[in-house]
Amino acid sequence: MTRARPAAVVAGVRRAASVVGLGVIAGCGGGSDGVASLPAPTVVPVAAVLTRAFQGPVDLTLQAPGAGLSARLQRTPLENQVFQGLSRRVSEQSLTVAGAGGTVRESCHLLHSLEPLGLVACWGGPGASAPVTVYTMTGTLPATGRVGDAGPLFTAIRYRDPSFTTGTFDTAVGTYAVLQGPGGTADVCIVRVFTRTDPAGVAGTEQECHRVDPSGTLVGVRLTTTSGGRTVTFQ
Repeated sequence: MTRARPAAVVAGVRRAASVVGLGVIAGCGGGSDGVASLPAPTVVPVAAVLTRAFQGPVDLTLQAPGAGLSARLQRTPLENQVFQGLSRRVSEQSLTVAGAGGTVRESCHLLHSLEPLGLVACWGGPGASAPVTVYTMTGTLPATGRVGDAGPLFTAIRYRDPSFTTGTFDTAVGTYAVLQGPGGTADVCIVRVFTRTDPAGVAGTEQECHRVDPSGTLVGVRLTTTSGGRTVTFQ
């Protein structure tokens, strides 16, 4: 069996982690195909589920057994920081992916606007010269939704550095969707399609689904990323 390299997988999921949390909640996985399909919750708290994943604090672990990889996502709220002249709510995020090929860790500061999921940027913090991902919201998350609901959410551009004058790596279009999960659960998902604008950029699709039970409690998270003809699923 071919094992994925941690560095290659981080390149594929770094943007996913900058948008939403990934992992296994309280030891629960993403479910099993062997679980009987039961009616999903009639109403799902879409905005609450995804806002909670954005803002943290979170400390989540996830596994991709088929690829021989494990990962840990941590997000910790910080004091507000100034970005483009405005004070923004901030959380520090780190994503660590480990496998037979070694361990790769990437981190950034997530800047949030005042509205739910209004992510402004993922950057290295004041004075940093690392790449900056800037998001433009193209839709609004509904407070509640039902299985089958979907809509536009954001576009994103990953710049080489905070000057925004040295070019870009890639762009993305994001949508949200509410899907039927196993065993009477529902999956609140964000789907992103990436387009490479530089050979070092990311191209492919990613889907993170935050699973809730009929009471609206988050019970697990699943991330699937496809790039270069290879699909890896963490849960």
